[in-house]
Amino acid sequence: YRETPQCVADQIASTQTRFVFHDSKRLEYVQSLSVTNIHMEQVLQVPAGTVATVSRPVDSSDIGVILFTGGTTGSSKGVELTHENLLWNAINEILAGDLTMDDNTLIATALHHSAALNSWLLPHLYLGATASIMGDFDPRRWVDLMQKLQVTNSFMPPTMIRQVLDANRPGDNWSSFTKWFSGAGILPPGDREDIKNICPGSRVYFHYGLTEAGPIVTCQRPEEYHLNPLSMGRAVHHFETRVVTENGTEAKIGEVGELLVRGPAVMRGYHRQPEATNKVLRWALLKHIDIKHSKSRL
Repeated sequence: YRETPQCVADQIASTQTRFVFHDSKRLEYVQSLSVTNIHMEQVLQVPAGTVATVSRPVDSSDIGVILFTGGTTGSSKGVELTHENLLWNAINEILAGDLTMDDNTLIATALHHSAALNSWLLPHLYLGATASIMGDFDPRRWVDLMQKLQVTNSFMPPTMIRQVLDANRPGDNWSSFTKWFSGAGILPPGDREDIKNICPGSRVYFHYGLTEAGPIVTCQRPEEYHLNPLSMGRAVHHFETRVVTENGTEAKIGEVGELLVRGPAVMRGYHRQPEATNKVLRWALLKHIDIKHSKSRL
């Protein structure tokens, strides 16, 4: 609902989508989609409060979602994440972010991004915690909702965090808010200081990830920030990481290389793009790791 009509139309064509579900507010949006060579069998308008139950066999290796990524460097590719990928990503986020069933998150970023969907909505649902989803992001409205709903945590890129900090007013009550999560950019030291001034005692977690990995790969925990403010943290519990050179050997400290990641949340592949998949799933480069058990060993 926060993606452009052209991107949605491209994704419908790429995945050969057969059904589109929307509420009454999105009817004009859906009708504006320019889709060719695809037969839209049905467009269903779902009234508010409707609950539908569909039962079919599902295996952990079946595709759970297809999320599109990589549009900034070329054609956007559909990332196939299985139900197992989604489960392990949720567990990784819960452990890295110290999430509990008492948490209450306010999701401000778009759900067609893996961070919002996989690392915030699903982990909170898994725990039986609370998750509220904003429509279009407005920093002042976010602050108002945070107070009204007694929110305990939220994830935002640094630019959105700055907007929220600027929207703060004297008298705003941040007492419920204990954990800030950020990623997808560098969080400046000055912004960290402002966070501490507005929310004394709150904890700041910095994430690195990519949709192809679930997305969470590393986390810099609050108590580790002083060790290296420029670090993106340690690999989360169920991930292995290596930095390698072009010939596949492990890079030395200070040497530029490519980050390889492995774990149970790594995608099954790019949707209907085997060549692109083979370019990025390169386990053979990890010569010092037992490849034979790569699918079962964590």
